[in-house]
Amino acid sequence: MKVDGTVSRLAITLSLMLLASLAAAENMANDNTLDPKSLLQSFQNVSLEESCNPNAETNQYIIQFKPNAMGMMESMCQYQWEQGVVNFDFATAKPMVLAAIKKMNDTLNEFGDPSAGPTFLSKTTLEELEKFMDEYASFCLQFQNFMCDQARSFMGALDFMTVSTTYTEPFEVMMEVMGDFVELIEKNQPVQLMKTVELPGLWGLDRIDSLEDTDNGDYTAPGDGTGAHVYIIDTGINSGHVEFAGRIGNGFDFVDNDPDPEDCNGHGTHCAGTALGTTYGVAPGATLHGVRVLSCTGSGSSVGVIAGMNWVATNQIQPAVASMSLGGGFYTASNNAVGRMYDAGVVVTTAAGNSNDDACNHSPASAPRSYTVGSMTNSDRRSSFSGYGTCVNIFAPGSSIKSAWIHSSTASNTISGTSMATPHVAGAMAVYLGMYGIKPPADTIAMLDNVAAYNKIVLDGPSATGSPNKLLQVTFPLACTTQPGTPDVNCEMSSWNPVNFSTCSTACGPGTQFRNRTIISFATGCGTCFEANALSETRACQVESCAQPEPTFVGTSSAAGFLRYKTVTYTPSSASPTEYSMTSTCAAIESLPYATDAHTRITLGDEASTLIAFGASGFTFFNVSSRTANLCSNGYIYFSGACEYQFSAASHFASKRISFAGVDLNPPQGGVITSSGDLFSDRIVFTFAAVPIYNAIPSITSQVEIIYSGSEAGVIRMTWMYMVSTNGIMVRSPD
Repeated sequence: MKVDGTVSRLAITLSLMLLASLAAAENMANDNTLDPKSLLQSFQNVSLEESCNPNAETNQYIIQFKPNAMGMMESMCQYQWEQGVVNFDFATAKPMVLAAIKKMNDTLNEFGDPSAGPTFLSKTTLEELEKFMDEYASFCLQFQNFMCDQARSFMGALDFMTVSTTYTEPFEVMMEVMGDFVELIEKNQPVQLMKTVELPGLWGLDRIDSLEDTDNGDYTAPGDGTGAHVYIIDTGINSGHVEFAGRIGNGFDFVDNDPDPEDCNGHGTHCAGTALGTTYGVAPGATLHGVRVLSCTGSGSSVGVIAGMNWVATNQIQPAVASMSLGGGFYTASNNAVGRMYDAGVVVTTAAGNSNDDACNHSPASAPRSYTVGSMTNSDRRSSFSGYGTCVNIFAPGSSIKSAWIHSSTASNTISGTSMATPHVAGAMAVYLGMYGIKPPADTIAMLDNVAAYNKIVLDGPSATGSPNKLLQVTFPLACTTQPGTPDVNCEMSSWNPVNFSTCSTACGPGTQFRNRTIISFATGCGTCFEANALSETRACQVESCAQPEPTFVGTSSAAGFLRYKTVTYTPSSASPTEYSMTSTCAAIESLPYATDAHTRITLGDEASTLIAFGASGFTFFNVSSRTANLCSNGYIYFSGACEYQFSAASHFASKRISFAGVDLNPPQGGVITSSGDLFSDRIVFTFAAVPIYNAIPSITSQVEIIYSGSEAGVIRMTWMYMVSTNGIMVRSPD
């Protein structure tokens, strides 16, 4: 078909799948890049009917071409489609195809829309085109016109093509024979909203307009974002809400495949309100563009999300900001799509995730050219759910954020998540771009880093290492004009006092330390003083663990039968590493396998965690190697997911974890937790001794041995000793 004088196939017609459960997402591999030897599967637990349907969302693949190659691939298909020949012999017809493409290119350059820019042939050489055709002909010798027959869409701005098929062998050959032009092939994967939590309150705007937490109820910024364009890639927007009146630009709905991205979930509207709402927004003068890529349930696929990113890269109006409060497992194609938006001049901000884990495990949070946002509370602490680590660039208010909602023109809702922190940053970017006009994304990011408030956030647990202690600010400097006779001199700062921080604020348990500095001389002329944003530093500390009640017992009974003196060994199968064999024995001696006298005592509060390490080789759990995990006070070791209370059974059972007792434990009420630490070179042992349970049985003692190297590498061994009944009597059943 012809559209505006240019030859084009029918545009993207993608459908979004609903996730059956979050467990499917947790079972995805961290790296789904196609290996020439095998094709990794991204979706799990699909029906036989769906797995055999080439048009199913689970059978879509993304092919990323190197720059300009996608245009050549699309032209190959355009010519083939116009011939209308079954089993078209491309290898024989190559000279005719080359001549036709040149003619088509000349026609488009002469009669096409000049505003569309040059066609791909003006960006490549004849030699490159012929080389591409030679490699494609080699592919066609084995698979004829497979690529064009199965093509679903072309995303020119990102150099992406999508293909639907249940037949994967052609992809392996394509990587081998067209490696000069094909960068990666990945299977479609599920994407979902960042989980949110309902909490009361409104405070985010007040915190980002001053270095200190003044809590004065005001929001003051040097600009309102007028002239900037913010693209919310999410569940759509409530276009009738008063928060956006008169400021809605064009958008697109990739769920219903129309230009009306109306929101039926609420998440996208909430994010938009925080970024640029009249009342709730950081940039209340910016123009809103809704890009709907997730369904009413908040779920979708990477193909749909990447289609949305491609639309933004192609249709964006400068200066442009893209805000993405969504994510899934690590996915190279998604990260690369972020980079392509960045190259198109769009500054991109993404959510770090709400799993209380390393943001580098998720996409698009791990994209090198995204500005990734963690969440903080109104007490300047990292939110317990927030992602952390070296892939996080900044923290912003994300707990208890009030913003616009769906169902009416004035609806509002208060929820929490890194999804709420991200649009704060998007709004700040819009404020800066509204003040300074079109800027490269790198300039916008550099300015946010310069004006951020440093060392204001209390980072604890694993987030204390690797996460940047930066708090979002909108205190951008106004344009400076040097006065005659006034030198441009930067400000001068005093030394830190004290140099090595103050003493810990508590005698035992978690505390904080501080140090401060002052401005000796202020900047003059157009000099700068970004150091003024870092006049104080705060860090977490703990002198020693606080005392806890020691376990005591009063005799034994063999009648209650709560738990046997049992040791169970779980051994990964050599044939299938995702399956475990189980053997159990009953102890004749009433003692744990490992004495804990030399072990290190661990103090954990309710719903708290501490990072544990498994040595340089890491520990392989369900065929995925991890060097670290979280030991949680509730009696679990989490390899993925959060230690905090889970609001749905789906998210709870989607977490990869080891359970000490199958129930939540409560160590602040008593008992002792110990770790063998570095006592052993090949394993680590954790013990929960007489730790209370959140039910009728007050306490339990259990020991878990995790072997990460040597002949038993991968083995998990668990021993249960005793439970204390409601009357304080230690009970067990006979062997």
